[in-house]
Amino acid sequence: MKNKHIIFGLICVCFVLYFIITNLKCKTIIKGDILVKIQSGIIEKKEDIAEFNVPEGVTIIDNYAFGECWNLRVINLPDTVKIIREKAFCNCISLEEIILPNSLERIENGAFLNCKSLKNIKLPEKMIIIEGNTFSGCTLLENIDLPQKLTEIKTSAFEDCKSLRKLVLPNSIKSIENWAFKNCSSLEEIKAPENIRSIGEDIFEGTAFLTQAQTEEDGGIYWGRILLKYTLLKESVKIKKFTKVIAANAFRENKTIKNIELPEGLLEIGNTAFAYCESLEDINLPTSIEKVGLDIFEGTKYLKKLQVDEYGCKYSENILLEYKTKGIDKIKIRENTRIIAGNVFYKAEDIKEVYIPESVNCICTQAFIDCNNLEKVEFEEGSKLETIESYAFSSCNSLKSISLPINLKSVSQFAFWWCGFETIRIPENVEYLDLWAIADCLYLKRIELPKSLEGKYYWISDRPKPEIAFY
Repeated sequence: MKNKHIIFGLICVCFVLYFIITNLKCKTIIKGDILVKIQSGIIEKKEDIAEFNVPEGVTIIDNYAFGECWNLRVINLPDTVKIIREKAFCNCISLEEIILPNSLERIENGAFLNCKSLKNIKLPEKMIIIEGNTFSGCTLLENIDLPQKLTEIKTSAFEDCKSLRKLVLPNSIKSIENWAFKNCSSLEEIKAPENIRSIGEDIFEGTAFLTQAQTEEDGGIYWGRILLKYTLLKESVKIKKFTKVIAANAFRENKTIKNIELPEGLLEIGNTAFAYCESLEDINLPTSIEKVGLDIFEGTKYLKKLQVDEYGCKYSENILLEYKTKGIDKIKIRENTRIIAGNVFYKAEDIKEVYIPESVNCICTQAFIDCNNLEKVEFEEGSKLETIESYAFSSCNSLKSISLPINLKSVSQFAFWWCGFETIRIPENVEYLDLWAIADCLYLKRIELPKSLEGKYYWISDRPKPEIAFY
């Protein structure tokens, strides 16, 4: 019996020694082809690593995999890596060098957030989107080489890159979202892409470029075909024919303007572009407009004089601009409406059902946000809807189900955040589904996705993961 105890004790000691020896140094945790994380050892901590070679065969670097590896200076990636997930290198404050392989297709939100020592980076040609906060807080970043097929730069992608002086944007870019270059204080030279169709709010706030921008004779500050700001106090204004976008707040609180002529070919009017222009009475809205921001005519005579229909809606040129509650629980949006503007139904708690005609192409940012009692959204058969923008149905927690139109192509971040449905099916033509588009839906049990999104979408929320099925 005594010998058995001794043998058992020796086995326990050996096991403990084995555990200690095998866990002295950091471990690379890999599941399949995903590098999940760097795990600290008993002696060596992940914070101590200065250089790291990602093993051959890894295709995905997972969320927070190298997060807060404070002393990591150099990382080498193999040609097998295709995806760098959200905040993979977040707060790697010593990271100086990383060469991204040509195999890389996607870098997700905040992947290099606060990599304060990173100076140079070249993005591979397969990348078409720079996600939100990707390089935000990279204060020493001086040079970045962008791919020629890049189409979008998302929210705050380069915010606080204070050493960036010049950036060459390819003409393929169509959209730049809010605060993309905010507080890039040294940024002086950046040419507008020829094909740009949309820009967010204050993309150049706090930059040398905006400080040095010249006001033209007509009173406008332009960036290529984008009117960033209008400065003159005139009663009548004619916008230049080549203008494609009127930026957020471009005319805000200009109390002198009464009449504005917008050119055919205009594609977007940004958030509160004409808000609180108290004297504004007359403005045309060209049929070319594709997107309308939040509260663009708030506090204007023009908005006040628009007629309210039987449901409490105000329209201009087939754009739904405002809703004034009438205590009606079923809303039918007018036939031939093309756009539901941002913030139109904000906190419209009377509404339980809404009918959207086939003509609507875009549901803009926050269109139905906080409609807490909205239970049903019906799209007319043959719907042309292509875009549901950020927060469009956010916090519609009574919305138990929704059948999305087949022509839908893009669903932006938090579009259905905190909605009440248990199942949602994403149509087969959707090309872009933001990872946070259907986050934090408390009762969500199943997501059905087209096979084209396999590998592009995964559950990112810390809430219980629903079943994800690809068809």
